[in-house]
Amino acid sequence: MRVMKMTMVAMAASLVVSAAFANELGGFAIKEKTPTPVRLKAVLSSPVGANVSGWALYEGMQLSGQYSFEARLLIAQQDFKAFGIDPSNGFDDESVLLTISKKAMALKMTFSHNEAGGIVFVGAEMGSSNESIVRGDLVQASVNGIEAASGKF
Repeated sequence: MRVMKMTMVAMAASLVVSAAFANELGGFAIKEKTPTPVRLKAVLSSPVGANVSGWALYEGMQLSGQYSFEARLLIAQQDFKAFGIDPSNGFDDESVLLTISKKAMALKMTFSHNEAGGIVFVGAEMGSSNESIVRGDLVQASVNGIEAASGKF
């Protein structure tokens, strides 16, 4: 009987110590990781000396896989010929593609508008993916199959 009483006292003391310790640590509840927002921007410039510039913006939620991706590319009129752009038939037939090399992600960009001395292509996409873009990923833009600009997030 005495052994049983001592065991019960020891168990009670152990529970009091455990409860006090747990209270200091914020309780016994297991805290789940919550998705955190990620925002990365890449400035695009031409590696071949053409007058092409732009940006790509990635916004995502880590752990959830939800993302949005948008980009803008300005091509100067003086470089139309280098990229096979024929202004006489409009710009809707141009193939402008933005790719993120490590993620095998591609964004098709479409003609948006004329701007002083050039034309602007834009693209946007929203979705979910198991892959997320991280700082240092390479972004490349091609116009009609010709490398036009690149940058890093």
